[in-house]
Amino acid sequence: MRKSIPMVLVSALLAALLLLPAGYTAVFAQQQQPPAQGQQQKPTQQPQQPTAAHARSAHDESETVVATARAVVIATLAVSVVLAIGLGVAITRSITRPIAEGVRVAEAVADGNLSLAVAVQGNDEAARLLRSLSRMKDRLAQVVSDVRSNADSVATASAQIAQGNQDLSQRTEQQ
Repeated sequence: MRKSIPMVLVSALLAALLLLPAGYTAVFAQQQQPPAQGQQQKPTQQPQQPTAAHARSAHDESETVVATARAVVIATLAVSVVLAIGLGVAITRSITRPIAEGVRVAEAVADGNLSLAVAVQGNDEAARLLRSLSRMKDRLAQVVSDVRSNADSVATASAQIAQGNQDLSQRTEQQ
């Protein structure tokens, strides 16, 4: 969760930076626009004295801008938190699933099951581990097969030797 905090802060700052110009635009849009080029400007009048109504109006407008910015920042934070949680779950699953598959393969081999099929996807460390476990399982199965084949050969040779000894024993008795 520590890695998601900077992402949330960056999102909040971006939202605030994006909203500030919008808030300023709303406040300044109500001000009088300067005359376009080619138009003459009216002679300046005496500056108006600020009144309590003007101050109250400006204060209300600034509170509206602040409330809007606050709402957007909170919404952005909420969306960022939800996205961070979703991303955390996805990353956790992408790590734990291949590791769980590796554990399943290792336990099957330990139990003597060498016919287990191992499906490997990707090129990350977990996929490399699964490929290594699969090669180990396949090589172990080959070794077991070779030992069985050699044991069968020894059993056949042993049976032939026993038969030869029995034949020799019978011939010795006949003499």
